[in-house]
Amino acid sequence: MQRGENQYAMKEIPLVHFDVSPEKFEQYLAAQNEETGEQRKSVDDVIVEDICKEVAILKDLSHPNIIRYYNSFADSCNVYIIMELLDGYSLGDFILSQSEKRHRVKETTVWSIFVQLCAALRYLHVEKRIVHRDLAPGNVLIDEEFNLKLADFGLAKRWGTQSASVMKSFVGTILYSCPEIVQSQPYTEKADIWSLGCIIYELITFTQPFSAGNPLTVAKKIVDGEYEPIDESLYSPLLI
Repeated sequence: MQRGENQYAMKEIPLVHFDVSPEKFEQYLAAQNEETGEQRKSVDDVIVEDICKEVAILKDLSHPNIIRYYNSFADSCNVYIIMELLDGYSLGDFILSQSEKRHRVKETTVWSIFVQLCAALRYLHVEKRIVHRDLAPGNVLIDEEFNLKLADFGLAKRWGTQSASVMKSFVGTILYSCPEIVQSQPYTEKADIWSLGCIIYELITFTQPFSAGNPLTVAKKIVDGEYEPIDESLYSPLLI
């Protein structure tokens, strides 16, 4: 979309994508009502309100390696999020392209991506007290010079010093989830660091470290720490 001379990206999220069971919604609604004293009966209303609250938090983020969020609104069918428009592609697309060409990613490129992701996560975790919780190659955007921006905070959650700094909800993509999440145990911002390791492993090997034919097998591999070692002849010992 365009306003004046400025161009923006607009993400459309159909409300039908949120498959909320009646039991889960009643529990969630009861918790919301206890906090606010308000009576809200519509599943869609609660979903829209929560997404808009998330975007309001994300609007405060300003970092060269994090996409800018500007606004959000909804109609009867969709939620719309207005964000920075980037000329590039996802890290997932880059990994797939290199794998198909059988081009090993240069170590300097791997380090560049790693350092930029570390900078973004440090800003989120230390300065803003936000955990991404859905860190995956598809949510990392890069350009031709490998400048990187972390995107898609649809599952992001702020936690404060006055509240418990652990979260138990099972969110994100299981292939990049840490053992605590898989086992429904409390976890912290270090869940993002685990996901970062999975991303770098995939960037080096073109495979996810804990891939398998079904989610239960993936979960067992994650908990057991079972993955193929990286060929030590390909990259430096420090990177490995």
